[in-house]
Amino acid sequence: MILDAQVLLGPAVAALYLKDCVVLLERDEALMVRGWRGRWRAGFGLRHWRLAGREPYLCNPFTPYEAVLRLRWDAGRPSATPGATSAAVPREVAAFAPWAVAIWLALFAFLPAAFYGHLGLPVLLAGLAALYALIAASLFLAWRRRAALGLSGRAFGVLAFELVACPPYAANLVRRLSLPRRVDEDFTHACARLLEGEALAEARQGCRARVEEELEAIDEDSARAAALRQTRDRLARELETEGAHGGE
Repeated sequence: MILDAQVLLGPAVAALYLKDCVVLLERDEALMVRGWRGRWRAGFGLRHWRLAGREPYLCNPFTPYEAVLRLRWDAGRPSATPGATSAAVPREVAAFAPWAVAIWLALFAFLPAAFYGHLGLPVLLAGLAALYALIAASLFLAWRRRAALGLSGRAFGVLAFELVACPPYAANLVRRLSLPRRVDEDFTHACARLLEGEALAEARQGCRARVEEELEAIDEDSARAAALRQTRDRLARELETEGAHGGE
């Protein structure tokens, strides 16, 4: 059975988009995701299945407007250092959320309906023209705001090439702008500042499990191990305190 290349076009576009939604995290890394109406949540990769030695995390493919920040838990480091950057999404990045949603809808709603619904070549070409117009307009805005976005000329050139050459990547524009941003704030302190209740407890438990895992893999007499044990004990105390407050 020979598959029609036209039938495979849609799945290929979806596969490229999903591939771009995957973030590979080091053992001591996690994500902070800024969702609808500015609500934050923590994101961890798969602990027991690694890719190239790192934990894969799949960003929600149905929420292209969400900004994602990569943070580390630096055991033993103070919560704030002079000149450190905290976990936050600049308004210049958040402003691209409507563009990402519009590109996503063009890719995964309008164009499939035109293509698989056999609405005709003029409608399909109009959809493609609208898609590339959205990409071009978003890139123009990114160029105008490149300083605020932290994009060098070379970085913008790479971004522009990837979005034009592979439109499914353009639906991830917000994540492509937020993920490379440097964040100095320790993940555990960012969680304490941005999360609360069950979301905070789950983030601490996830971090504690990975601290325990790293402790098993390194020299127990090293300075890193000592700092990790301090972090583990602090997380345990915080979880106990949260549990005591929750039981009152």
